[in-house]
Amino acid sequence: MKKQKPSILLRKKWKTHVKRKFCLKATHIRERVGMMLKHDDVLSFHSMTDKDVMSVYELERECFSVPWSIKSIFEELQNANARFLLAEINGETAGYVGSYFVSGEVYITNVAVKNKYRRKGVAVGLLSELIDLAKEAESEFVSLEVRCSNTPAISLYGKLGFGKIGIRKNFYENPREDALIMTKYL
Repeated sequence: MKKQKPSILLRKKWKTHVKRKFCLKATHIRERVGMMLKHDDVLSFHSMTDKDVMSVYELERECFSVPWSIKSIFEELQNANARFLLAEINGETAGYVGSYFVSGEVYITNVAVKNKYRRKGVAVGLLSELIDLAKEAESEFVSLEVRCSNTPAISLYGKLGFGKIGIRKNFYENPREDALIMTKYL
C-alpha cells in the first residue's frame, strides 16, 4: 500500500470532520465552554465555503484595523493548508478562526467575533474546536500572535492553555505595536 503525503492526510481528516458539522443547544455548550448565550440559542461550527467569504470579510472589517481583502479570503479556500472555521448562532455568522496546518504545526492567523457576541464564549468555542482538530491531525502545537495591549484576548488564550513564548517587534500596523507570541503544546 502506497503511503500518502501528510498534507493529503490532513485534508482527509479535515473533510471528515467538516461532514460532521454539529449544532448544540446553549445549555449543552455552557458545560463545555461556559457560554453566556440565551437558553434557546444554537451555536454551530463549520468550515468556510465560498458562500461565507462576504460574512468573513465583514467580520474582518469590524474587528481589524487592517482587514484582509475579499480576494485574500477567497484565495484561502484554495490553500490546502488553510483552515477557516466559522461559528454561527441561530444561523447568523458570529465569528471565525483562520489557521494554517503545516508539518504538524498549527498557526492561527485570525480570531474574530462580532461585537454583539463577544464575551459569550464564541471565541472559546471556536478555539476549542480548532484545538480538537489540531489534536486529530496529530499536531505538536497551536501558535498565534496577539497585540501586547489586547489583555482580554491574552487572558482568554491563557485560560485555554496558551503560554507566552516571545515577542515580535512592530508586528502590527494602525497602530504600530509589538505582538506577543503564544503557544499551546498538545
